[in-house]
Amino acid sequence: MARLLIVAALAWSGIAGCGGGRLAITDEARGSQQGPLPDAGWSQVPVSPARLLFDCPLVGAFAHQSLVVANPTQDPISIAAVTLGGDVNHAFRLDAPAMPFVLASSASRWIGVDYYPYRGAEQDHGVITVALLDGAVHGTAVVDGDGRLCALRTDTQAVDFGAVAVGATSEPTTVTISIASFEAPELLRSLTSLNPDFVVDSSQTRLSLQPGDSTSFTIRFRPSARGPIASRIDVLGRFSAPMAAVDVKGRGI
Repeated sequence: MARLLIVAALAWSGIAGCGGGRLAITDEARGSQQGPLPDAGWSQVPVSPARLLFDCPLVGAFAHQSLVVANPTQDPISIAAVTLGGDVNHAFRLDAPAMPFVLASSASRWIGVDYYPYRGAEQDHGVITVALLDGAVHGTAVVDGDGRLCALRTDTQAVDFGAVAVGATSEPTTVTISIASFEAPELLRSLTSLNPDFVVDSSQTRLSLQPGDSTSFTIRFRPSARGPIASRIDVLGRFSAPMAAVDVKGRGI
């Protein structure tokens, strides 16, 4: 009988702990273990937006955007890892909290993404994945950047020449091209008008630009017919795709 009482006392002390009641697991404690998961029908951690597109940051500098990771459930969940894959050029960097971390019910957390297009001549792509402590991926987002189209910039993206008499020539409009790289030189291959009614004069344009340099060219409108006319001037460098462009329009009268 005495032996049974001793065993019962030991069992109660193991359940009660020092406070004599149930041991509470706080959200902080769950940071190192899996929080309660919802029912089996739920499988996704929403990540928004689903795609980040970095539009022409300066080569040698960086651009910053953010993603939001959310917990849509009524229970806390533990995020075990936020990782970046597929970034063969190592152009993206994550600014994420220490892992693992807990998202309370209906809570969200910002994840920063930085883009460093050092090469200025690459298409950069990566996939961000969000995993729980079960090791499975429960959310994804795509990140894209295109350094190829960012090496050169023009000071204007559109020119409207207004009304010009057929056969006459407008006053010239000057467009300045600058290099958008802190590190590498750039070569201009050609300035191409897609419509002969818009005449490009590149006789004073320098074709070799060093970091910080700029050059210019002029455009004139010489309509061959009445009515509205629109086209584009492409700035071509090392690549087959235009590295910059200027939309042009006017009206022949």
